[in-house]
Amino acid sequence: MNLSNVKVRSMISDDINFIVSANKEVHEASNQTSEIIKFKERLTLDILSDNPKAYVMVALFNNEPIGMALYSTVYFADEGQIMWLSNIYVKKEFRNKKIANFLIENLKDICKERRYYAICGAVENGNELSKAFFDSLNSRWLSNFNMFVIK
Repeated sequence: MNLSNVKVRSMISDDINFIVSANKEVHEASNQTSEIIKFKERLTLDILSDNPKAYVMVALFNNEPIGMALYSTVYFADEGQIMWLSNIYVKKEFRNKKIANFLIENLKDICKERRYYAICGAVENGNELSKAFFDSLNSRWLSNFNMFVIK
């Protein structure tokens, strides 16, 4: 596949069903349960608003969505603002064609433009495919951190 035929843009309202189905597929692959209806509502409120809380970059081939990266920003005391990559997804028939790399390169451009320190994210324990992908990007794994959630 020639990557010159792949374009990226910010999510528009027409992309909601693609983003929801991509998120569902990612969650099912990692055996997570997800309330898709609530996710769709949150997506509309949090991303397609005048004051977005997160962003989605969509990869297109022939004007059809084939991949996406869901991200937001976080401020670290020592490094400043970073991009937090929450989810990256490519349709099965477009995998192993460097689409995810293309999305990452575009995210890196945003980081450079906005002077973010880095792109950070987490990979679920046991997700060796995702770990191998991020290894291929020369990612540095942060062994001195444990993630937590407070509700």
